[in-house]
Amino acid sequence: MNNNNKFSLRPLTDNDADSLARQLNNKKVWDNLRDALPYPYTSQDAAWFINFQQNDPLLTCYGIVVDGEVVGNIGFTRSEDIERFTAEVGYYIGEDYWGQGIMSAALSEAVEDYFKTTEVVRLFATPFDYNKASAKVLEKAGFTLKCIFTKGAYKNAQFVDMLYYERIK
Repeated sequence: MNNNNKFSLRPLTDNDADSLARQLNNKKVWDNLRDALPYPYTSQDAAWFINFQQNDPLLTCYGIVVDGEVVGNIGFTRSEDIERFTAEVGYYIGEDYWGQGIMSAALSEAVEDYFKTTEVVRLFATPFDYNKASAKVLEKAGFTLKCIFTKGAYKNAQFVDMLYYERIK
């Protein structure tokens, strides 16, 4: 998948472990992600994740590729039971690629592909309220802010609010 030759999207492969580690072993990136992601982040962590996502039927990942290197990832985690037509979306892009419009375009493209290739009809994302860039990415990709979860997360030894965004197919 490619929208403008600036980036392309593709599944993650075993060869992407070092690239993922380079992008995720960054405190500024980690500060905007869940604590389940280890920090510091190593190539071994990345190899584990690549294997995990390749074998999890509820998880679909799109690697964001710039100049032949994976510089970010978009993941859709499908819910189960009565929420089986819903998925949570999470994403990041390496700090060197912030502010270039790549993440907004990549998320828009991945969402369209995910809606086309799955039965999911509802997506949601919950960025921290201090991550204004992530909120803009979601809005550019057609997501709507629905509510704010006050003290919805505990990150870096403090409670933070989470923004609840959704997009309907």
